[in-house]
Amino acid sequence: MGEPRRDRSPCRQTLQKELAGHAPRLAEVLSLGEAAASGREPSPELEARLRELRELWGTVQAEAADRHRRLREAGEAQQYYLDAGEAEAWVSEQELFMGAEEKPKVRGGSRR
Repeated sequence: MGEPRRDRSPCRQTLQKELAGHAPRLAEVLSLGEAAASGREPSPELEARLRELRELWGTVQAEAADRHRRLREAGEAQQYYLDAGEAEAWVSEQELFMGAEEKPKVRGGSRR
């Protein structure tokens, strides 16, 4: 029936590009923060904020990956239902054609 759907959603692509675009800046901020935290006077507050930033970034990445998976699965399910609907319509159409051709013809006095 139909071909498998490809991931063509602009929203999905935009989110992935946005995350990829922010990754270098985040790495830079983390690097600067680590350098500052390990300086002459280590700051527990700065270390805690760095840890929180890493955790939040990991959460964002995990949520984005999970969202991508769910959207892909929903797209596959939608495609399945579209294909099934097309197949059902085709089968119904074929039944109509076959039914018209295969109806028994009633003859004058030959009923049982």
